[in-house]
Amino acid sequence: METREIPEREWRGFFDEFSRMHRGERVDVETFGGYAGAAFNAQLLPLLGVTAEPAGGDGKGGQGSGGKASPRIEIMVGDSPSANIGHTIERPARVRVSEWNDGASASVEIEQDAGPVTRLRVGPAEEVLPPGFITDGYLPKQ
Repeated sequence: METREIPEREWRGFFDEFSRMHRGERVDVETFGGYAGAAFNAQLLPLLGVTAEPAGGDGKGGQGSGGKASPRIEIMVGDSPSANIGHTIERPARVRVSEWNDGASASVEIEQDAGPVTRLRVGPAEEVLPPGFITDGYLPKQ
C-alpha cells in the first residue's frame, strides 16, 4: 500500500480520473472528527463521481476572503436518480490517497480546513481497512 498527498493544483484531474476508474463501484463515505465523532454518510452505494472546484472556481463554492469562491469537493453516490446522496466538503485543506497494488482498492481522505475528515473507500473491505484493524470475523457483504 502506498499513501501520498495530492497537491491542490492536481485535485480536479485526480478526482476526474478516480471517478472514471471507480464509477459504479460500491463505496463507503465516512466523516470523522469534529463535533459528531464518526458517522457513515453512505455505505456500499455505487460511486457516481467526485468533483473538485478550485478556489475562485466557477463561483459556486462558499465565499472566502475577498469575495472569491473557496475550494470544495463533492462526492456523489447512489443507486438511481431518485436515490442519490451528495456529500460536500467545503474548504478542503488536504487530500491523501492510499492505493493497494490490486488496481481496484483505494482510500481517499479529504481533510477539511479546521474541521472533520471525510474518507471515501472503494474495493473489498479487507483491502481498505487500516493495518491492524480488528474485525472479529465480521465484514459487511459487498
